[in-house]
Amino acid sequence: LGIESFVQVAFKIPATGTLSLAVSVLLRTLLTAVALAVVVAVSDFALMMGILGSVCSFTISISLPCASYVILFWGELSPFSKAINAFIAVLGIICAFIGTVSALSHAAPGASLGDYLVNVIAE
Repeated sequence: LGIESFVQVAFKIPATGTLSLAVSVLLRTLLTAVALAVVVAVSDFALMMGILGSVCSFTISISLPCASYVILFWGELSPFSKAINAFIAVLGIICAFIGTVSALSHAAPGASLGDYLVNVIAE
């Protein structure tokens, strides 16, 4: 419902009526098609869960809270507090990247990461 509400507000679509229903159905169908495309493209479920777990856990639990705090209270924070929170947010992004690389490297032990990615894309 979040995406549907955003589209309705952004494009000034009334909350009720046929147009609203059509947009809602179209967005839900599009999101389902994207999910299906990801499932077809990434046949290894463990790999997909490892990548999503790494990216989402670090982003949601570390990077986004620090970045949101700095954005919301920019005028009230000291420069030191801004720097520390920005550093922690960047550290979370770096950890998410390292976790993603680790998940990909464990999926193909003995092979280089580039070779594994080429094989996954070729499937």
